[in-house]
Amino acid sequence: MEDNVVLPEAVLGHQEKSAKERLPVMFHFPPAHEALLYYVLAAETGIEVSQTNLAHICEERPDLAKRYLGVNCVWRYYNFSVFQIDAPSFAYLKMGDLYYYGHQNQSQDLELSVQMYAQAALDGDSQGFFNLALLIEEGAKIPHHILDFLEIDPNIHSNNISILRELYERCWSHSSEESFSPCSLAWLYLNLRLLWGAVLHSALIYFLGTFLLSVSIAWIMQYFQSVSGKSLQKARAIEKV
Repeated sequence: MEDNVVLPEAVLGHQEKSAKERLPVMFHFPPAHEALLYYVLAAETGIEVSQTNLAHICEERPDLAKRYLGVNCVWRYYNFSVFQIDAPSFAYLKMGDLYYYGHQNQSQDLELSVQMYAQAALDGDSQGFFNLALLIEEGAKIPHHILDFLEIDPNIHSNNISILRELYERCWSHSSEESFSPCSLAWLYLNLRLLWGAVLHSALIYFLGTFLLSVSIAWIMQYFQSVSGKSLQKARAIEKV
C-alpha cells in the first residue's frame, strides 16, 4: 500500500493554475460576467432579491443580457419578482411601466398596468398613487374593484375629479419629502384648475346673463318705439282727415 504524499502548497497552486488554464475559454468569466451567472442561478431558484437585482442589471447592461441570456430578462425577472410574497413596491412599478408602454414582444395592457400600480400604492408607495392619477388624467378609467382594493368608495368618489383628489392626497401623505413634492404640486395644480374653471364658468354665466338682459331691454325699447311710432302716424292721419 502506497503512502499518502503531501504536496507542497506551491505545487498545489501550480496544479490549480494549470487546471484553470486547461479549461475551455467559455468558462473564463470576467468578474462582472461571473456575478451575472450567480444572479441567474439564484434568480432561477426563486430568490426574490436576486430576481430584482438581475432585472436591474439587464436594464443597465443590455449587452450582457443579450450575450449570455438571450431572453427578455427585464420582463422575465421583474415578472418573477411580483409573484413573490415579499415583492418590493418598485418591482410592481416596473411591471406597471412595462405593461403601460409595452416591452419588446409584449403588447400594451392598461388593465394590468393599473393592477401593478394599485399594488404598489397598497404597499404605501406614493409613486403608485401618482401613476394611477396620471392614468386618469390621460383618460383611463379605474375599475371599481381596484377602487375597492384601495379602499376608495365609488359612492363617495363618483367622478374622476373626486378620485383624482383622493389619489393625489394619498400620494402626498405617503410621500417621504417634507416640502414640495410631485404629489403636492400635482394636488395644487388640480385644485387651481378647478378653481379657475369655476371662475370662468361664473364669469361666463354673468356675461351671458348680462348680454341676454341687454338684448331683451333693447328689443323691448325698439318694440315700444315702433308701437308709439305707429300710433303717432295714425293720429296724424286722423287730424288730416
